Amino acid sequence: MTEERKDVIIVPVMTMTFGEKLDYYSELVGFSFKELSEISGISVGTLSNYRLGKQIPKLGNPKLSQLAEGIVALAKEKGLS
Repeated sequence: MTEERKDVIIVPVMTMTFGEKLDYYSELVGFSFKELSEISGISVGTLSNYRLGKQIPKLGNPKLSQLAEGIVALAKEKGLS
């Protein structure tokens, strides 16, 4: 049986597009895409294309790792773990 918690919002990330996931994590962590660009080294234009579904980094693409590492770094900067 699953315990209900009122302080946690469960979002079905498995059904989200890549762009929706980026927007979700941006809101959850509280970062702008300019901040993510600066920390990840991925241009704002490329991040915009990811958000709009015009581009999606493939598994194994270094940009995918840069993106994940950037999101984690920003979460740590903001005191989230």
